[in-house]
Amino acid sequence: MTATADKIQRNWLLAAVFVLAGAAFAAYANVWPDSPVVDDRFFVGEDRFSGIGDIPGFFTEDLWAGSGVTSGHYRPVLLLSIWLDWKLHGASLEGYRLTNILLHVLVTLTVFGWVLHVLRTFHGNGANPVWCAFLAALVFAVHPVHGEVVNSVFNRSSMLVALSGVAGLWWLFARVRHQPFLAWAGMACAYFVAMLSKESAVVLPGIAAIYLFVLTDGNWRARLRASLPVLCLLVPLALYFWLRMQALTDAGPVDVGPVDAGLADTGLADGGLADAGPARVESDGEDRPSPQILNLLQLPTWNIVLRAASVWADSLRLVLWPHPLTLEHAAQSRGYQWLAFVLQAALVFVALAASVRRRFGLLLGLAFFYLAFLPASRLVGAPGEQPHLVERYLYFPSVGLTLLLALALGFVERRLRPGAAGIPVLIAVLALTPVCWARNSEWVDEVTLYESEYHKNSRSPRTLQLLTAALLPAGNHQRVVEICDRHEAAQRVNGKYSNQCAIAYALSGQVARAERAFINATLNNKGKALAHANLARFYLRNGRQDDARTQLEAAIEAEREPARIAFREGELRVLLQRGDRARMIEARKWFEEALRLDPYMTDALRWKRTLDKELGSAPAAD
Repeated sequence: MTATADKIQRNWLLAAVFVLAGAAFAAYANVWPDSPVVDDRFFVGEDRFSGIGDIPGFFTEDLWAGSGVTSGHYRPVLLLSIWLDWKLHGASLEGYRLTNILLHVLVTLTVFGWVLHVLRTFHGNGANPVWCAFLAALVFAVHPVHGEVVNSVFNRSSMLVALSGVAGLWWLFARVRHQPFLAWAGMACAYFVAMLSKESAVVLPGIAAIYLFVLTDGNWRARLRASLPVLCLLVPLALYFWLRMQALTDAGPVDVGPVDAGLADTGLADGGLADAGPARVESDGEDRPSPQILNLLQLPTWNIVLRAASVWADSLRLVLWPHPLTLEHAAQSRGYQWLAFVLQAALVFVALAASVRRRFGLLLGLAFFYLAFLPASRLVGAPGEQPHLVERYLYFPSVGLTLLLALALGFVERRLRPGAAGIPVLIAVLALTPVCWARNSEWVDEVTLYESEYHKNSRSPRTLQLLTAALLPAGNHQRVVEICDRHEAAQRVNGKYSNQCAIAYALSGQVARAERAFINATLNNKGKALAHANLARFYLRNGRQDDARTQLEAAIEAEREPARIAFREGELRVLLQRGDRARMIEARKWFEEALRLDPYMTDALRWKRTLDKELGSAPAAD
């Protein structure tokens, strides 16, 4: 390449970088959030962290420990990134949002560089690799299916995995032939960071091995020798599992704690008592994210395989046609699952047949997509979990589809003429960007988000629970009553939704309907203790002391965890005998016991602080 040609190439690369960065930024900068949404409420805020002393805890505790929850997740790099945002921006949501957008820009540029390297290594005959990689990365930059990740601080873990994982692969492929030790050392570091960001990074060694096998020249023995050093990645993997085991061994069982994204905090629980302190409709934490790492292993049944095939098919469809975009997509029929399985099996067969003829493009793209999706597919995971599709799962796997698109664009360029691929991509970008903007606008606050889900005909009991939980703190009780009246049957399925309806009925003065809804909530196993406790508060508000005692005793009976039982014991005393100092001292001891068993139980901590003030003694160190 002459000096002039080399300069032109550098100018093209620089222009591509600027355009990609601008497109990725513009795709998500149209809306800035009014309030934290979904899980962000538990990770964003001025009081979430205290200082630099928080950092060691990120590496020694459960991801949700700071919110009083044991989730089985271990993501210290995610917590560190949020802590840095807190240090820089405090409670400013715009700062967190800006960080997410800039991360997406970095991921887009990294994907562009990696795809360009693969094209130059594998497919540089005839088509301009810079042009094809640029066009494919441009689609990645503006695709609305990434909205759930870019619009959520908590979900930035997927961007951290993509950034460190793709950067590690790029580093590896660029140096493995001439500097193998440096190449694998860098890949090991990137893999370790990716694993500390999110568990789905566990598949990176498989992706590296397949790509090295395909991209290496020579016979199968030479390809196998090139792939075998991937075993060195067992070292960072083992270190990750050791750290994770140390952090989570004493964390307690999963699904215990006070955090729940689908329960309203309304103040109804004050029971009409002017001095009721922090008593409120508290949550029992059974709807936190489920573990994704390979603990509690189970072999997949045929039913799970078919359901996973339908999830993969829906994912591919969403990339091609991003509609509808929702928080969770419903399971498909058995006929659809079989069709999805057969079609994808045929697609994999075509990819393998093409690879026999040394046409590896389809195989490379699909291998990345399916391997990256594997941890979220629930083929191997916690017992009882079913494969399901949520759009945040697609961020990292879509990198493989971006490579596949670049290869397809190269094919178009060779068959037609140079530049021909730009027209359809430009049309796609112009069509996708407004869809991305519209999706962003739905994430401005929780009410807007869940109302948009509702109007997209997502009427599952879970969606109704989340929507009503968002509406109640906003003071829109009549809207909740309207929803509860329209979807009364769902109250018999989802006790927490019935709980929300009961609160709305009570706040609207419909006492009889509120009592029926609360009683209905006590019949549901999920949130049973919470329902009894809230019904007790409702009875207190209406002067029914004996009925309230019965419900509080039922709440104690319904609890299974010692910390929650201790909390309920204290709650019974503080709600029924608030004027009795001896009983208040006894209640405080129960809250102290609850905090000893679960130091992050926020409900117990609030009550203890209130009683410390009322009883005239300084609170113990938290």
